[in-house]
Amino acid sequence: MTNYELQALRKLLFLDVAEAAKEVGEVTTRTWQRWEDGSRKVPQDIADQMNDWCQLYSDMLDDKRMNNKDITYYKALDDYETATGKRNVVVWRLTQAIYSILLLERLRTNGLD
Repeated sequence: MTNYELQALRKLLFLDVAEAAKEVGEVTTRTWQRWEDGSRKVPQDIADQMNDWCQLYSDMLDDKRMNNKDITYYKALDDYETATGKRNVVVWRLTQAIYSILLLERLRTNGLD
């Protein structure tokens, strides 16, 4: 995985650098920044984890589309935890990303009202 791909996937998953460093890489923010700026090679285990998270994102999005399921936007991790009983930053961010895509699709279909 290239540094540009790592950064693009992190942004797709709505993770900031600090969240990705802590929750995905279990590294310092500076280490993650070095992977993204290309001064250090992205380790294969990190590339694999990011690919796994993106596959989950894709699966969740497909499920929401196919089953016409609503999704709730949780502004804060604490709100997500209260509603779901789970405290997982990456999954919380995935739900934010999916909500945004579904909102855009709905707006394109129904107009901007």
